[in-house]
Amino acid sequence: MADGFEWWVSQDQERWTPAGDTTRSGAIDFGMDEYNGEGFHICEARVGELNLRIPHYRLEETLELINEESVDPDGDGSVFSRAPTKAELSALESRVETVIRDWFAANGFQTKAWAFAAQRNEEYVPQGRLYTPERRDEYHALVARMGGAQ
Repeated sequence: MADGFEWWVSQDQERWTPAGDTTRSGAIDFGMDEYNGEGFHICEARVGELNLRIPHYRLEETLELINEESVDPDGDGSVFSRAPTKAELSALESRVETVIRDWFAANGFQTKAWAFAAQRNEEYVPQGRLYTPERRDEYHALVARMGGAQ
């Protein structure tokens, strides 16, 4: 889809399988075949990108390790004449992220995350092949009367 959302199916809402179709009804048909007519969930979702940015506190820990490895074992002295500023650490975060992203690309590693970045239009498809829009409305009305989905 143009906005990056695709249809997915799952029986446990943890392990999702791409439905390979751009329509709700196509996703339902796929799920019926995939799960042999048993009930399942469908949703539209967009897979996110890995966060390759190293937080500044981790970079500070790394700088401290560099310092510890490079100075007197008793802890005297420092390779740094002063502590890095927040702006310097932010610039370092950006540079490290760029290097990691380039390294991923150069080595053919995927930057797609396993988790969804965004999800919408989730619903449960009950057992059986007759899941009409009317049946869907009845199901959602029942869920609403029971206090909503948990």
